[in-house]
Amino acid sequence: KYHVGNIRRELTKRWSVPVERKIVKMINETFAKQASIAKNKVKTELQKIYDSLGIQQTAKATDLAK
Repeated sequence: KYHVGNIRRELTKRWSVPVERKIVKMINETFAKQASIAKNKVKTELQKIYDSLGIQQTAKATDLAK
């Protein structure tokens, strides 16, 4: 079966905009607004986003402040 979230991620990856905008869009789709999230969950999900975009960087919870 197809998952809507996976389709959105693939469309975002192929979007012709700077990588930073892709990261922001994927973060907005992944995390709920104004909700408390554990640091380890943030790092895990952010690392998945980096990996899917081919970014060779280790995710840190502080990366969200950028």
